Amino acid sequence: MATYVSKKASGKKRKMNVRDERQIRRLVEKHRKMSCKKLRVLYNSFSDKTISEITMRRKHERLGFRGRAASKKLLLKAKHRSTRRKWCGERSARTTAEWNMRVFSDECRFCLRSDGRVWVTLETMRPLPQVYNISHAIPQ
Repeated sequence: MATYVSKKASGKKRKMNVRDERQIRRLVEKHRKMSCKKLRVLYNSFSDKTISEITMRRKHERLGFRGRAASKKLLLKAKHRSTRRKWCGERSARTTAEWNMRVFSDECRFCLRSDGRVWVTLETMRPLPQVYNISHAIPQ
């Protein structure tokens, strides 16, 4: 009867364990607008292990995070919402023909300089509505 013995795994030993990956996940979730380079510096400042930027990017992707441009939307306060509701209520009786005679300035985009995109990190494993989460948007 033959016996089998496991051989020592070949290749370089992994530098990070499951606990380190959890720390990186928490770090990315807390600082979604921070680049991998800055996240690496932050992680190395409190961790006993030092990792490279490439390692941080690989962990970033392996944990299911991807970079996306932040959605631009107005950050409305309670006062803004109530005045908008009031404005709509006052004009709710208008006909389609009356509305077609109006031009709204927010329908066009005029760009004099670069659009200055801000990148945020989103998890690809979670549903899409997190794109519209207030913490992932930038004020317009």
